Amino acid sequence: MFSHEGGFTLLSGEPKIYAKTAESGAQRSLAFCSDCGTQIYSTSIGDEPKVYAIRTGTLRQRENLIPSAQTWTRSALHWVDELSGIHKFEKQAT
Repeated sequence: MFSHEGGFTLLSGEPKIYAKTAESGAQRSLAFCSDCGTQIYSTSIGDEPKVYAIRTGTLRQRENLIPSAQTWTRSALHWVDELSGIHKFEKQAT
């Protein structure tokens, strides 16, 4: 999910930031929960206006955020669209 700067609020904690070089060669900041390591968002490094790529699973409203586009499909595995026919489990088996 994408958001402009100021379009979301972290409710607690201070994220741990890791700098990464993207495929384009641009530097990206990746923010992780400093307690559990869950990735929260990524954004550009620098002074330009920020667009944040937020991990949807970290959002309280994730059920209401229906995708309208899919990115980075070049590396998608051929079976991704075939998941509707596989066995599903409501939770992890012990």
